[in-house]
Amino acid sequence: MKKIATILLAFCVFNLNAQKAFFGSQNNEPARVVQSALAPFIISNGLVVNLDANYSNSYSGTGAIWYDIAGSNNGTITGGTFVNAGGVSFFNFLNLNVASYVSVSHTKTASMTFSVWAKSNSVPVPNSMLFNAGVSGSGPDFFIVGTNFLWNTWDAYNTPYKDNNNVDLNHNLIVTNINWHNYTVVVDAVANNTKFYFDGVFKGTSNYWTPLRSSATAFYLGGAGAGDNSWNFIGGISVFHSYNRVLSANEVATNFNALKSRFGL
Repeated sequence: MKKIATILLAFCVFNLNAQKAFFGSQNNEPARVVQSALAPFIISNGLVVNLDANYSNSYSGTGAIWYDIAGSNNGTITGGTFVNAGGVSFFNFLNLNVASYVSVSHTKTASMTFSVWAKSNSVPVPNSMLFNAGVSGSGPDFFIVGTNFLWNTWDAYNTPYKDNNNVDLNHNLIVTNINWHNYTVVVDAVANNTKFYFDGVFKGTSNYWTPLRSSATAFYLGGAGAGDNSWNFIGGISVFHSYNRVLSANEVATNFNALKSRFGL
């Protein structure tokens, strides 16, 4: 009996190792923790796009398509390199003046919420566009320029986010390192404003500009998009969520708390 038990144990160990080798080779990422389920506690009501590079059913490790876990609004990667580092899988964008973005066409509404997990390669964060909710040259877009965060309509510098004292937010005082952070923009047609949350915490309010302003479908993540490479976001992008409604402050915090440990926060 002892001999049989030893043989069975050896077989189980061999089989486990074989499975690890097989699934690792299938994903071309031996070091990546391959996952296939939604992250726990992510708000699902109104979720229309869920791109998460940490999940194998969103990105397998090869190719130019970043698959939407929530539906069929897949992203197309241009100029980004897939990286797994520190337990986080992401797309690294390193170059100005070359095509560098993820295009994600999806139906938009007058009120929406956009959420991006990103890390800048330097601080202060250089002038850049983290995402453009319309077509190049039109917007609206979430824009970092000078010391301001803006929700603007293409090079309109008169719509910075302001805190509760009506003072412009200073991104040099908010993004103080090159770690991962969550940027959430809530566009509210009813309240006629746009709110900005950083790492789940409300920071300020800007003017309302509808995501429907220039195009019903165009959306670019990581830059201005096709035709304009001068405002590329230089750094990593790991997760993008888009909702067809306004998320409350509590919901924004819930989403942040669901993922913060992954990003070391």
